Amino acid sequence: MPNLEKELHNGNGNGNGINGNTKIDEDSCINPHSFGIIGGGWYGCHIATSLRALGFRVKLFEQHSDCYMKHLATTSSGCIWASIMPVTVVEDGVLIEGERFDFVVDATWGHYMDLDLEVIYEATLLLYYEGPSEFPAVTLVDGPLASVYPTEMPGLFTLSSVPHTPLGQFKTAAEARAARDDVSPATISAKRALMEEQIMHYLPTFLKTFRYIGPQLAVKTKPLGAYDDRSCRVSRRGRVFSVMSGKIDTIFFAHERILSLIDDGS
Repeated sequence: MPNLEKELHNGNGNGNGINGNTKIDEDSCINPHSFGIIGGGWYGCHIATSLRALGFRVKLFEQHSDCYMKHLATTSSGCIWASIMPVTVVEDGVLIEGERFDFVVDATWGHYMDLDLEVIYEATLLLYYEGPSEFPAVTLVDGPLASVYPTEMPGLFTLSSVPHTPLGQFKTAAEARAARDDVSPATISAKRALMEEQIMHYLPTFLKTFRYIGPQLAVKTKPLGAYDDRSCRVSRRGRVFSVMSGKIDTIFFAHERILSLIDDGS
């Protein structure tokens, strides 16, 4: 089995403080509208490529030198911003770092611009394990249970737990990032023991099958409410769109909703 430690990417959004960007634009664009997409997570990348395929001029802005789609820690969440990229709304468009676009899409899940719904920010901990590539995903649902899930890298899995993955809930993204960054090795070790004990109840051979690699610390954005809303929400304020979703399987709805909001002028 390959050694995977050096290939892990922690989904914590700290990066190295630079604002990288990825261009998805060509002179052959046939649609008059242009889009600046902020956030290179799954949603940001999918929205950018979908709009580009329809003939729009698109530029994708990502804090890291590589998009999150290439990173092991990719989830449905948008990327997390530690530094601010200047965005200015002008009469005939929006400026991102001085470059004009007709519209801007914020795919950072409230880490860059405020959302138009009440949310909480949850610092979280997943654990990486090395195991057999052929091992299936095991997701236990409808209760405070656990899951073992394969990543896009063969032989690498995540262990998550409903009661033990959360590290705390916060009113602001900044508070959640601070809590994530302050997690100690002792806390990770304690959480690991609890999560392994929990999964062993359902998979008694877990520790014989998997080898612990390391943690993934991240921040999730969740809407406030009495139920777990996993739908995709796209809102528009003038020329700025915000995307918020709880599940990756709603990714195809996002760019369609953006286009419909442009068409109906709402």
